[in-house]
Amino acid sequence: MKRTKYSFVLFYLIIFVQVFSSYGQELNVNSKSEISDAVIQKAVSILPHERQYEWQKNEFTGFIHFGVNTFTGREWGTGFEDPKIFHPTNLDTDQWCKAIKSAEMKLIILT
Repeated sequence: MKRTKYSFVLFYLIIFVQVFSSYGQELNVNSKSEISDAVIQKAVSILPHERQYEWQKNEFTGFIHFGVNTFTGREWGTGFEDPKIFHPTNLDTDQWCKAIKSAEMKLIILT
């Protein structure tokens, strides 16, 4: 009997929270008639900060994931791979640089 009573109380509490939690959320929608020329002008005149602009110039960054897993053919390593397999003999880093330069990347992160 006690367990059933607590189950009902818990059930109604969950329903109460679900129903009344939506009342705290306002829907802020402007109709087309509410948008004035001043709002539109303000929106189109916003410019990024100088630091944001500098970051955006370097936005296209390349990631080169190169390690033991490159030679095991797996995405994640186990930590027990033989270090001898990390011995690149035909590695063409000039090809990497050509591809990076032709893509106009500004930064490269080697992991």
